[in-house]
Amino acid sequence: MKLIAASATLLAAINAQSIEVLVQELVNKVYQVSNNGQTHTINAAPYLQATYNCLVGGYDSEVSFGNGNGVISVTEKADWTEGFEYTATGSGRAGDHPFASLGIFPEEVHDDFMESTMEIKVNPTEIFYKDSGKNNGIEYIQQVELNIGEISMTSKRMGVDFELTRYVDMPTSIHQFWRNGAMASGSSAVGIEGSAKQACTENLMSQGCSAKLVITGEHNDQDFGRNVAKYTVQAKRAQLFVSHNKNEVFWMALSGIDALEVLALKYKVNGGKTVLAVQFVGPSGMEAVAVAAQEFIQPYDAFVSALINDPQDAVRATVYSDRLFIAAQGQNLFNVYPVIKATQFESEKLASAFGVSNVQSAARAMCSVINTNVETFLIEVAPVVSQVRTYVHDVTGVNGEKKFQVWFDEF
Repeated sequence: MKLIAASATLLAAINAQSIEVLVQELVNKVYQVSNNGQTHTINAAPYLQATYNCLVGGYDSEVSFGNGNGVISVTEKADWTEGFEYTATGSGRAGDHPFASLGIFPEEVHDDFMESTMEIKVNPTEIFYKDSGKNNGIEYIQQVELNIGEISMTSKRMGVDFELTRYVDMPTSIHQFWRNGAMASGSSAVGIEGSAKQACTENLMSQGCSAKLVITGEHNDQDFGRNVAKYTVQAKRAQLFVSHNKNEVFWMALSGIDALEVLALKYKVNGGKTVLAVQFVGPSGMEAVAVAAQEFIQPYDAFVSALINDPQDAVRATVYSDRLFIAAQGQNLFNVYPVIKATQFESEKLASAFGVSNVQSAARAMCSVINTNVETFLIEVAPVVSQVRTYVHDVTGVNGEKKFQVWFDEF
């Protein structure tokens, strides 16, 4: 037996070593690194072949991949020595992409032949993106560029100017599937000027904080005017103005920021009527909500505590629960409105949606109805509890015992 066990152990060790060697050989065939450690090669043809050359501050590569029917060729070059620059060119048939095998590409585009070049640049003054190429010989281009201009900063104010441009030409002769993932054709040139006081960096709600954003430019050769968004903070409220060619199109204000007892968010559109979007209790007013909530649950807390302290009281409370139901009448024990009132929640938009004058009056009426319904249910259940108790008392009392004896004596 010892000889058999030793042989088995030796065979297992040999097999384990063979598997390890086999796996290592397989890995070496698929993935290789040059002696200087800069060139990495992956060979899993026909699904993936790649060569990556690691450079100082970047890399370049040649990659081909596919689903076994054909390959798509891609070359890459990246450089991050000064900012970041990346360029990738590729070509191939859509049906040879792994996505085609997974059903992500519909069959009607499988024969489409793509040639594309993607460029990305990011540095302190520019963000650039360009995707151009041909789809079945039809040229297309998508390009977006953000240029950061003058940046100014003083002890009181900071500012920045930048320009955003966009140009897209995606012909309708290209299949809709490819156009679904593209930007809308057309051009845009947007100039943006932003400024803010240093006080805003400390606290956006601090008095004296103000910021301004001016947007000008054109879209598809149409001037969209001068658009200004201005944010200011005063003693009791913070507000935002948005104007188009000096005409106010939107105004919004958050009031109550001084005491933080009640906060109200209001707005108006195109100089129309001011609308209360929402009003609610602030951090300094939460104590009133806590007090109202405590007063609401106090009777329940005292009742439950009493039952826990004496299990016999719990039994008696259950047996004579009809007395509790009667005692609860007119006590408003199930009216939670005082808690809702303490939150000071209000909203003209919500009130309009529900067709009521205001949320508070609707909540008061609804809570009153709920309280009345619960009291009514309890007063209707009370006689049933009384009848059950009378029946049980009759069965277990003297009369019940006599009736039992009469019934038992008949046997």
